[in-house]
Amino acid sequence: MALGDLNKDALEAAQRITLAEQGVATTADTDGRWTRARSIHVTPEQARRTARKHARLAPAWPGLHQTDEPSEGVYA
Repeated sequence: MALGDLNKDALEAAQRITLAEQGVATTADTDGRWTRARSIHVTPEQARRTARKHARLAPAWPGLHQTDEPSEGVYA
């Protein structure tokens, strides 16, 4: 998505994010509003542990993942 298409000010805000502001992003909604968001750094191992810890909360959707290929990715 191009921020400039939704809001010119959002694009300018995104361009002002410096390297010292790692984890900061500019997000936009379809109504044209935008905001700066911040997240903490999560290592791949932390993400895997958290996904495993809460996997029981994921809904069971039969047929969602039917393949003969081995699972690859962050949570594999």
